[in-house]
Amino acid sequence: MRWTLLFALLPTLALAQSSTPHPEDLGTVTGHITCSDTQRPARLAEVRLIPARNPTAYDPQYAPASRDSGTLGLAVHTDLNGGYTIDDVEPGQYYLRIDLDGYATPILQFTLDDLKSPTPQVQQQIQSELQVVTVAAGSTVQADAAIHRAGSIAGTVTFDDGSPAINLGIALLHRDAAGALKAARNGNVTFTNSRGQFLIESVSPGDYVIEAKLAGFDLGHVTRVLAGGKVSEIPSEISS
Repeated sequence: MRWTLLFALLPTLALAQSSTPHPEDLGTVTGHITCSDTQRPARLAEVRLIPARNPTAYDPQYAPASRDSGTLGLAVHTDLNGGYTIDDVEPGQYYLRIDLDGYATPILQFTLDDLKSPTPQVQQQIQSELQVVTVAAGSTVQADAAIHRAGSIAGTVTFDDGSPAINLGIALLHRDAAGALKAARNGNVTFTNSRGQFLIESVSPGDYVIEAKLAGFDLGHVTRVLAGGKVSEIPSEISS
């Protein structure tokens, strides 16, 4: 009985060992990130690799903590020259994601479903807006990129008596190809301050709906964010 159990485990152990990549099979991605508006290095920007075939590291509710590690989904930081290096990358195709306050992060406009099962229209948009990095076994890939200044949306929310709506959640929405409203910032919510003011930064150009919710009241305003960092002011009022 002992020998039968031992032989039954051997194929499982061999399978588990074969799925572990060898160091010589791993690659490296390196490059420089530049701010397109200043032509200067994008210093201390966060750089991630998102697997294109199975983007499990990218989650609509994902708010990753930065860490100087090559682990997929976690960020490495560019240095003062805009350079970065991500080691120990398994062969495959990846989306290059770059985050820096005030600059657009194009991948944020796609949901996890968009990336996993894109429609032809979404696939075309992905190809035009996302940078794909292909890593081969034992290779070093140079992946330079330029990031573009994004827009921002600012506004003030008050009650009908003029008092500020404090600590009110503000969501940024956009319409998908079918016309349905979806979260445009991976479910992240911005809150109004003590004056009822809010600011949403790093917004890519496009049409959006600003939604505020308070105890059964829904407030929505449509706004358009233009390229080049235009700030759209949205005064809003909640009535009883």
